[in-house]
Amino acid sequence: EMRPRAEEQVRASVLLEAIAAKEKIEVTDEDIEKQLQELSTENNVPLDRVKRMYAAPDRKAGLQVRLREEKTLKLLESKAKIEES
Repeated sequence: EMRPRAEEQVRASVLLEAIAAKEKIEVTDEDIEKQLQELSTENNVPLDRVKRMYAAPDRKAGLQVRLREEKTLKLLESKAKIEES
């Protein structure tokens, strides 16, 4: 069933958001521009078209959330202690 997985994803998102807020992780205009350029290159779509696709407030907000989560995960990875068994 998909419900347990969806609940897990929601909990993870809430946790990442709380960490991002505590650590004051923000998404800058430069972060967004870089991501749009990467999407353009990866998908072989002109940059201006990608920008138009993400101009809608809901699409831009979704991109900002995803980038903030990625930045938070990178922070966590940089602080993690990995022990080999």
